Amino acid sequence: METSKGSGCGPLAFIPVVIIVGVGAILWFTIFGPQMRHDRLEKEGIKMEGIIVNAEESGTVINDHPELDITVAIRRPNGTVDTATTAFVPSITTAALMQPGTPVKVAVDSADPQEFTILEVGRVGPHPSVTPGVPATDSLNAVIQRLQDSLHSIRNRVGQK
Repeated sequence: METSKGSGCGPLAFIPVVIIVGVGAILWFTIFGPQMRHDRLEKEGIKMEGIIVNAEESGTVINDHPELDITVAIRRPNGTVDTATTAFVPSITTAALMQPGTPVKVAVDSADPQEFTILEVGRVGPHPSVTPGVPATDSLNAVIQRLQDSLHSIRNRVGQK
C-alpha cells in the first residue's frame, strides 16, 4: 500500500511568506504610506501658513533622521486659528528650524482640518502673528520692546564695568 507524502508544504514553508509580508508592511507604514499622504495633500490640500508651536521627538528614527511630532498653529482663511499635530521627518538642512516660532507653509486636508503636511519651513516670508486674539502689530511691538530692553540691559552692564 502506497502512502502519499503530501505537497511538501509544512509549517516552515510559510516563513518566507511571513517575512515578505512583514517587510512589506514595515515599508508601507514607514516610507510609502506617509509619502503618498504627503503627495496627496501637496496636490489637493488647501495651502495655508502657520507657526510651529511645539516640536518633540517621537522616538522613531528613519534613515538616521528623528521623526518629530510637530504642532502647528494654522490661521484659517476665515481668520480662526487652529492647532494640529503631524509626524514629520525633517531633512538635515531643516532639522534645526523645527522649533517654536518658525513659520511654515502647510497643506491641509479640506475634509479633515486636523490632517496636514508641511511643505516649506522657515521660508514663508513675512508672517502675521497667529496668536489667537493678538493682532500682528502688537506681537511685533512686543518683540521690538524685548529687543530694546535687552540692548538697554547690555549697555548698562557694559557701562558699569
